[in-house]
Amino acid sequence: MNKLKNLNIAGKISSGFRNFNAKKMTVFFTYLVIVLVVIACLVGVYLYLLDKNLLDVVYHQNGIMLSSNVDKNISSLNLPVPSSYAYTLNTWFAVDKSQYTNKKETPYSHLISYGRLKVDDEVTHPFSLGAWIENKTNNILVVYRTEEDDMNTNYDPNSESFNSKNTYVIRNYLLNEWNLLSLVASSNNLMIYLNGQLYETKVNSSNLYYKVTKPLLNIEVGKGKLIDGVMKCVRFRDYAYEAYEVADLYFAGPDKFIIPDVRDKFYFGEMEIDFHKQLGSKHTAFLNSGADLIDGALGGMNDIIKQF
Repeated sequence: MNKLKNLNIAGKISSGFRNFNAKKMTVFFTYLVIVLVVIACLVGVYLYLLDKNLLDVVYHQNGIMLSSNVDKNISSLNLPVPSSYAYTLNTWFAVDKSQYTNKKETPYSHLISYGRLKVDDEVTHPFSLGAWIENKTNNILVVYRTEEDDMNTNYDPNSESFNSKNTYVIRNYLLNEWNLLSLVASSNNLMIYLNGQLYETKVNSSNLYYKVTKPLLNIEVGKGKLIDGVMKCVRFRDYAYEAYEVADLYFAGPDKFIIPDVRDKFYFGEMEIDFHKQLGSKHTAFLNSGADLIDGALGGMNDIIKQF
């Protein structure tokens, strides 16, 4: 018995448990500190990439009705400022077929523009480029400005004095489906894409217009609220996209995963619009991604083949 007391088994066991628990706590807090340091580093990198516009920042991520009364414009305060004659404007949009069948008072409806048209008797035009849809067709009119344009040039296609020579018509955009419009400015060239496809490269004798002094250019969306449709995932970059970047953006689709901007510096649009209920057609079916058009066609062919 005395021998057992001398061994002090209970005390040694208790001491062992205390040492074990102390080691566990040390290991736990060591791992916790490491995890917190890693998270802090990741947050720092994330904020740095946001500040340098290196993340895939988008505006109106959840979609916004082009006919709504809410403010859809994107302030220049939240846009990167081009440091050269190179910038890119991308947007996904979907227009209901009622736009084609219903009569409009004007020949064109404003879709999106970088800068705005001349107001009243303004001396200068804070306008760079923009797109309007033709109300009687499913075409898109692109209008843009170069640095050598006359100060009296009128860029408003609905105006009787519209006289801009810098235009291009994209024919037959998809009704009741998602479309990706990409306007890429690079020095004196403007590349015009629809759904990942290059439609035209407009080569001009002077560079496309942009501003680095205040007031800077905003992005205007759905001016006049005349379009029965939706816009989402507007992107503006201070460099010219390559063709493969436009193609990648198209095949990623409008529901591409995007790391959110926790700064919440800009307006994202109306939350979670039910596209099918909000648009005019009862059977409107929008693409969830650009590639779904191909997938749907292949699926339809497969169903036909199975019948034989």
